[in-house]
Amino acid sequence: MSIIKITGIAAWLLVSCIPLSAQSTYHIQRFTTDNGLPSNGIKGLQWDAQTGFLWIATEAGIARYNGAEFLLFNRANTPELFSERMLFLLKTRDGRIFSSDETGDLFFVTRNKVAFMGHSRIDTRPASFRLTGLVASGQLFRQSSQQAPPDFGFNWFREQLVPLSEKRLLLTHNDTLYDYRLGSPVPAFVMTLPPDARIGYLDTTLFLFDPGHGFFRLDIDAGRKYPVTVQGLAPDNAAKQKRSLFWDNGMPQPLLLEGPDVWVLHKTAERLEAQLICTALPTDGRISFLKYDSSSGLLFAGTQSKGLIVIRKDLVKPVRAPVRSPDQQTAYYSQVALPGGKILTNEGPVLDGKGNATVFPAIHVPFNSYVLQDADSTLWYSLGDTVFAYSFPKGRTTTRFAGAGSVATGFLHTGSGFYIANAIGIGVIHNQRIDYQYRYPQADRNSNMPFAMIEISPGHIGVATCEGLLRFDTRDHRLDTLLRIPGICVRALWTYNGYLFIGTYGRGIWLYKDGQLRPVPPDKRGYLQYAHCFIQDRLGYCWISTNRGLFRTRPQELIDAFEGRTTVVAYHYYGREEGMDMTELNGGCTPCALSLNDTVLSFPSMDGLVWVDPTRPVPTLPRGSVYIDGFIADSQQIDLGGLVKPTLPAGTRDISFDLAFPAWLSKENLDIEYKLEPYNPVWQTVDPARSPELHFSNLPYGSYRLLVRGTGVAGHPEAPRVITSFYIRPHWYQQPWSWLLGLCLLCGLIILIVRWRTRWFEIRQNNLEKQIAEKTRQLQGKNEELERTDLIKTRLISIISHDLVTPLRFLHLTGKNLIEKRRELPDELLQEAIGEMATTSKELELLGTNILNWIKYRNEDRRLAKETFDLHELVTQVFGVLGALARQKDIRLVNGVQESLVLYQYIEPVKIVLYNLVLNGINFTSSGHIHVGCEYTPGGIALQIRDTGVGMTPEQINNIMADHFIISSANVDNRKGNGLGYLIIKDLLKILRGQLSIRSEKEKGTSVTVWVPL
Repeated sequence: MSIIKITGIAAWLLVSCIPLSAQSTYHIQRFTTDNGLPSNGIKGLQWDAQTGFLWIATEAGIARYNGAEFLLFNRANTPELFSERMLFLLKTRDGRIFSSDETGDLFFVTRNKVAFMGHSRIDTRPASFRLTGLVASGQLFRQSSQQAPPDFGFNWFREQLVPLSEKRLLLTHNDTLYDYRLGSPVPAFVMTLPPDARIGYLDTTLFLFDPGHGFFRLDIDAGRKYPVTVQGLAPDNAAKQKRSLFWDNGMPQPLLLEGPDVWVLHKTAERLEAQLICTALPTDGRISFLKYDSSSGLLFAGTQSKGLIVIRKDLVKPVRAPVRSPDQQTAYYSQVALPGGKILTNEGPVLDGKGNATVFPAIHVPFNSYVLQDADSTLWYSLGDTVFAYSFPKGRTTTRFAGAGSVATGFLHTGSGFYIANAIGIGVIHNQRIDYQYRYPQADRNSNMPFAMIEISPGHIGVATCEGLLRFDTRDHRLDTLLRIPGICVRALWTYNGYLFIGTYGRGIWLYKDGQLRPVPPDKRGYLQYAHCFIQDRLGYCWISTNRGLFRTRPQELIDAFEGRTTVVAYHYYGREEGMDMTELNGGCTPCALSLNDTVLSFPSMDGLVWVDPTRPVPTLPRGSVYIDGFIADSQQIDLGGLVKPTLPAGTRDISFDLAFPAWLSKENLDIEYKLEPYNPVWQTVDPARSPELHFSNLPYGSYRLLVRGTGVAGHPEAPRVITSFYIRPHWYQQPWSWLLGLCLLCGLIILIVRWRTRWFEIRQNNLEKQIAEKTRQLQGKNEELERTDLIKTRLISIISHDLVTPLRFLHLTGKNLIEKRRELPDELLQEAIGEMATTSKELELLGTNILNWIKYRNEDRRLAKETFDLHELVTQVFGVLGALARQKDIRLVNGVQESLVLYQYIEPVKIVLYNLVLNGINFTSSGHIHVGCEYTPGGIALQIRDTGVGMTPEQINNIMADHFIISSANVDNRKGNGLGYLIIKDLLKILRGQLSIRSEKEKGTSVTVWVPL
């Protein structure tokens, strides 16, 4: 950007200090709905100097113009844009551009696109005070949005916002200036303004423009204004059109408009200076917005009803003579500089660049296309076979006959003499005669006529002809050919630093030095294949005229290409975009161009002359301003807004990028290159005629980076910049695991072949293994059966030794004592002994039943079948069996199961589980009750057996719930019991796929819950 600023300052100094007639024309473009603008009603205009984009708010959305094409943002591509009728387009203190539609939807510009910000309620039309704080800061914006003063609207066309700081701004409303601050929701009155007054902010100073009384400096704190003088601006004339001031926060300097004239204002000390930048602004429509970019000289005007106007000064100026007759010749070749900045053309008219044409009668016209003005101010030219010499100081002409068939003669002064060349030969002029030192074998005006002559080296003269580049040795009068291309004429010669520059008509530019002759790269469109002229300006640039326009480059660039140090030459092109009406310039003449002074070069063309100022800076693109408008992969839009690198699916065939960059130059000067790493390591040139759009097809999988770069101001490539990166997934068969799978398949195939060769061995081995496995399975079954049998036997022995032998011994001893001592025992003791015997017998009966049930379900391979039964009735049956035992202990049995509760399960295991749990409750309960209840749970029912017995300790519960608990006949709290009942319950619950849980507390009873699935 520093280079752009420097060139902009140089352009300003040039226009201010050296007003040239060659810079008085303008290139004017008008844009309406007929050529790209979405609406002719402009609601806002902002120039972004960082990106080189012009942003336009219209009644049909937001448009972005890059100098070549419009990009529209409307409901089709911006869904948040509820209403396409925009209210404004403003730039904030930090340089961000904001806009809003009439419903209050806020948007901001993010480099090359428009993004949705949020919503602010709009109360009035055409605009609202609620959005005024945008130009200052977020704090002031929130205050104006949330605490808008009543009946205080804002008209974006007529009224202004002037931010002074992040907490303060000035606003004009109804010809009144207000001071709006953070913390004060209601704007404070400052002063009354004259009708149509405008405020401009320049170098931290506020200026007020009163159309009727001129400029004033504003002192806001004092509420006063002071007159200010303006230099460079004529006094206001009532007969002229009314002057208007244009300024908003996005403009570094105010602009003053009067009819077609536009000035940019500068501040110097305590006064203003007006610099005229345009005299051709159309006046057929009301101008609402004016923007000016000093670095490029672009002037933008937005109208209320006639669209957009873009104006810039032409870099070149056509100079023509008035056409008075259809037969008048308008194509010029050779030129002669006359006093007063006038040019005598070979056809006779003397042009002054102001549209005037006179004659110079002292010189015969029309003369041939080769002239020479020597140090004695003598003009040498030829007409037919005669050579003329006109002395400007003496005003006298002398003639010399060149010989029949000479046609046209060229001239060259060297240290050894004054040489001529024409269609019949090469000679030297001595006084009043011509001495030919070499004559062509045959006179030929088409082949031998010279276009240019130059001293290549001491004693050697180069002559450009249609026979090629001829070299004449002035010492031995020999003629040889340095360059000959059949059918191609050599038109221009120029020497620079020992190198000979050669321009051909059809084969481009060649360089010659030390016997080496090589072509140099042409421009990208090939216009330089027809190189007519080389001329150097005071800045060191070489200008080259062609059939299709004018080029400027550094001579060293061409030398570097000749020496092989570079393959690219940076050319800057001048054509129609720069003001050249006729791009076909003429060559084959000497001089091929004139340098009138330090700031004007004159080239002949097919329609008059073309004047160019070589000191004016050439427009260039902002550095790095290349963006992506669209990224499409196989017709799918790819979002580039995230922080994660886009990943494309495997097999993606077509990828395209829509590039966006400023294009305020001729297409020939849009030198932007790109490459896609690692797919294409060679830099490619962007073709602006194709949108521009980049296409890539059938890319292999992997990571990619799209890089761009420009050629820079001096033509040297800038540092490449990555504008996007993406990743294409590989196919499944391209994944590393697929290669591993393939390797495994190959190994499997090898193994399969090997196994196929040893198949009959494997068959025998497999049969043997099957037999061994079958025997092993049988042995394991027998072993498991023996283990179960041994376990049953061990447990039976334990139970019999503890729980059967002891009661039987008691019965035996008690019965024996009753027989022997029945007469001695009192009846009460006798009855007690008999009762004990009955109880013990009953316990032995129950124990025996449990033992049989356990043995039956542990040792028999029974095939049970589920059936549907009434659970309430089943509990009643169990109570009937154990009722007598409960009544003996005065224990109440309570059936809390809901009647008609149907359960689909194995009925016999359920009955045995209930039997054992109720029996355990009776054994360990002295008095009270035993309650059997039931409730539904997810997936099953839960049977709860609660008693009021002695309860159990946590250690006893843990022993019962253990996988292998100890069966013991030891008394529990002086009560007989064993763990066989719980062992049977746990085994049966495995069959039922049920679960068991116990909650108990000493002296407070036990609650056993059995969950059984439905």
